Amino acid sequence: MFVTTRASDYVMECLKDNSCLTLTAPSGVGKSFIARHTALVLQKKGYTIIPVIKPDCVRDYYQPGKQTVFIVDDICGNFTANEQQIENWKQLLPVINTIIADKYCKIIVCCRLQVYKDDKFNILVPFKSCECNLMSDKLCLSSVEKNVLAKKYIGSSLDSIDKLSQNS
Repeated sequence: MFVTTRASDYVMECLKDNSCLTLTAPSGVGKSFIARHTALVLQKKGYTIIPVIKPDCVRDYYQPGKQTVFIVDDICGNFTANEQQIENWKQLLPVINTIIADKYCKIIVCCRLQVYKDDKFNILVPFKSCECNLMSDKLCLSSVEKNVLAKKYIGSSLDSIDKLSQNS
């Protein structure tokens, strides 16, 4: 049950021109949900989905010329930037750059906004190349999208949802 939003549409659009994309936002905004949905859409187009548990997975599962989408969730930490994880990814930058240059591969990264903004994260240049900040004015949920989501997932009537949203 996925509700398309301007953010999810934008992510699909960005992936046409970018092999690596980073979804940023605080916890609970929908980074992982959009990343996974996007991967499933790509799977229908012939891509193999590779969930990345640790950085080495990218190197171990990369097959040149094979349609692959790597999904990296909570890269480099949940609440603060984890220096060891940043170092692990830094060591794999040559592999990451090779994957990004392969027109058949995509990397979708989810990153907490506070981790992404940490100066230590700046060394991971490929993950800074195309940011989709789900809290930005361009991508945050509109009132209409919030109502559609509430109706879809909560099952309330639109009138009840409108009354609730007016009271908050």
